[in-house]
Amino acid sequence: MNAALETRIPRLVYTSSVATVARHKNGTPSIEADYAKMNDMPGAYERSKIEAERIVRDMASQKSLPVIIVNPSAPVGAFDLKPTPLGKTIVDLLHGKAFGYLSSGLNIVDAEDVAEGHIRAFEKGTIGERYILGNKNMTLKEFFDMACSIGKANPPKLKISYPLVWLAGYSSEAVSQLSRKPPAVPLNGVKLAKEKMYFDSSKAITELGFPQTSVEESVRKSIMWFRAHKYA
Repeated sequence: MNAALETRIPRLVYTSSVATVARHKNGTPSIEADYAKMNDMPGAYERSKIEAERIVRDMASQKSLPVIIVNPSAPVGAFDLKPTPLGKTIVDLLHGKAFGYLSSGLNIVDAEDVAEGHIRAFEKGTIGERYILGNKNMTLKEFFDMACSIGKANPPKLKISYPLVWLAGYSSEAVSQLSRKPPAVPLNGVKLAKEKMYFDSSKAITELGFPQTSVEESVRKSIMWFRAHKYA
């Protein structure tokens, strides 16, 4: 950001995350004006995102940094090399490793739409504003059923209570400390899943013309890519 100021770049886009957008306990989709508080965040990743975006916003207001902020939700699509947490969930579903689901929800968006959203934010976004780049709000069960239907796999039928999943996450973190391998059930992910992570992208759609590729198509692209590259 300082380099952008020093070189007098006229516009730049900062990639943040919906982790910085406060979630409503009643499941009402959150908007850009809902700012998450540091104390509400369960882990270092979420807190780092809030702190980083705060620094960028302060530079915008105090130093006239010409920045537009974008906040992507959970992207899905092809070329998910690592894979991302959502991509790993899809792979696990295809392998029949997901044994149940929580009463939670998330917002899914096409990865290519997110890339396009960055371009449109640069071209059309209002300096100093932020834009949620998301698409469809779905319960975990709806997402699992859809992904399994597209991938011709058996969806998990068991609804799991939150305390049981929290215990699994806590145990998984303990095993991870000993094995030095990533936890099978990340505790931070469990904590985040306690509430529905629903978001409203109307602002980006209206002001940027942010595209809304169907989530079904996005998941289909993801599954085809995973299978073509022997992930599933």
